[in-house]
Amino acid sequence: MGRPPHGLTAALAAAALTITGCGSGHGAVRRPITTTTAAAAATVRFDRLTGPHHDIPLPQVVAGPAAVNDAIRAALTKVAGDFESDLAGGPGSLSEVSKETTLATSRVVSVKIVLNADTGGAHALPQVETFVADLGGARLLEPADLFPPASSWLAFLSEQARAQLAATEGFVEDTARTGTEPRPENFRHLTLGPDALMVTFDAYQVGPFALGTPTVTVTYASLASAGLAGVIAGQLGRPLK
Repeated sequence: MGRPPHGLTAALAAAALTITGCGSGHGAVRRPITTTTAAAAATVRFDRLTGPHHDIPLPQVVAGPAAVNDAIRAALTKVAGDFESDLAGGPGSLSEVSKETTLATSRVVSVKIVLNADTGGAHALPQVETFVADLGGARLLEPADLFPPASSWLAFLSEQARAQLAATEGFVEDTARTGTEPRPENFRHLTLGPDALMVTFDAYQVGPFALGTPTVTVTYASLASAGLAGVIAGQLGRPLK
């Protein structure tokens, strides 16, 4: 086959340059290559808070907002300080039972700690501490912050908790009903998981000491059905259903 005419050769070369968007010298078109990288999930480490009668975990978000870490430290320092004051120099100890990061994403971190408060009585008392942190807003969230303003979230959690506790061994209806009345103080210990919200109750709040600190689980699907999932969906960065 013969060589194409000179004009056709130039046209083909120009077309190839336009299609590929590359080349050298004047007239070359360079299109930037763009990539999308998902934000890395947060990491929580557990330091220690220690004193004469306490040794407890201190959750801290690695490279997280200073305001969040400072707020967690302040809250647990107060817990430890109050315990030391109550002892008034007597025997006793505040120690760790368990610690758990229930959720850690690029947007939100949720942590639950159970402590053992021993003041020399017949038995030590478990003590629950929970933290939910909005990393973007650099703040700790109160339970009410997880739901739409003026919504019926307390009544909904009360109903869900009573139904689940009724199936728990050692259930005492009168105690459980009082401990799950739709009041903010009864729903202080909320944590977030990948697919559900958890409510943990204090010792004796919803039953005898043998019941411990029971936790009930409220799925995000049920919150969505009740119209209560909007704020949590925003924290997780995805619709809840």
